Amino acid sequence: MNNLWITCGRFVGEGPFPEARPQWQRAAPQPDELPSIFKDLQRDFGAALNTICCVFCKSFRGARLAGLLEYNDPPLDGRGGAVAEAQMDQEAWRILIVEDDQRLAELTREYLESNGLQVTIEADGAQAAERIINERPDLVVLDLMLPGEDGLSICRKVRDRYDGPILMLTARADDLDQVLGLEIGADDYVCKPVRPRLLLARIRALLRRREGAETPTATSSKRLQYGPLVVDNALREAWLRGEGIELTGAEFDLLWLLTSNPGRIMSREHIFTELRGIEYDGQDRSIDVRISRIRPKIGDDPDHPRLIKTVRGKGYLFVSEAAEALQ
Repeated sequence: MNNLWITCGRFVGEGPFPEARPQWQRAAPQPDELPSIFKDLQRDFGAALNTICCVFCKSFRGARLAGLLEYNDPPLDGRGGAVAEAQMDQEAWRILIVEDDQRLAELTREYLESNGLQVTIEADGAQAAERIINERPDLVVLDLMLPGEDGLSICRKVRDRYDGPILMLTARADDLDQVLGLEIGADDYVCKPVRPRLLLARIRALLRRREGAETPTATSSKRLQYGPLVVDNALREAWLRGEGIELTGAEFDLLWLLTSNPGRIMSREHIFTELRGIEYDGQDRSIDVRISRIRPKIGDDPDHPRLIKTVRGKGYLFVSEAAEALQ
């Protein structure tokens, strides 16, 4: 019993369950103290449950709320190591988490803030759209199932008035939900449970993409024209026959990548690495969804595409000659 007590105290450490600390961080109990202690734990079920989570999740920073977020990763820097004392540029990046599960939201905030991000939380779906539009965070982590208003409705409502990236984080792993989320303007879609290392990588990739868009370099400030199709990377706008094309940030990035590499087959793996900075997992359909949305916007035939062709088993190919021939 003493060994179990000591082990529990070691795993609880400085975790996020203060209500569980007082008893576990004291000296090992005497046998005659056990009935009283277990009576207290039985009365305070929350403390007992927290202790069990700490022991079985083997978490030093807490919890990692098994089954929702696998929080056993240390804070990371951009190279995968521990965070250095000198904070990175992400200090200025502000993240709004829209999540009604308060414990999960707090744990997510704890991990992201330990990696240099500034995080606020909104639990009410009915208030989320207003906060996103008024506060204009650098990135929104948006759950789908929310009280007041669901995540898809919120995304649809703010997409025309908020140009920052939206990352959907939800337990709903159905392909239809993912496709719908991407089609209404989400920039990325991550299913729970997700390792915080991966979540952080997705967030950083989206933020880097936005930062690069706001401060274009001399080499990236280009305008490409193929017949009536014009794509301007400095302005991050595109036109077809002089009419502006409505594109989300993620759609523009993909269109720019393809049009700046005419005649070159771009594999999904390459596109994923270029746009997100992470490896393709072989299952994510976001690239396919965005291609299907871009095609009609640039005058391509979705059923028989000529501008952006699918090369079976290899990837996508932008055909500049077909774009030049557009009437």
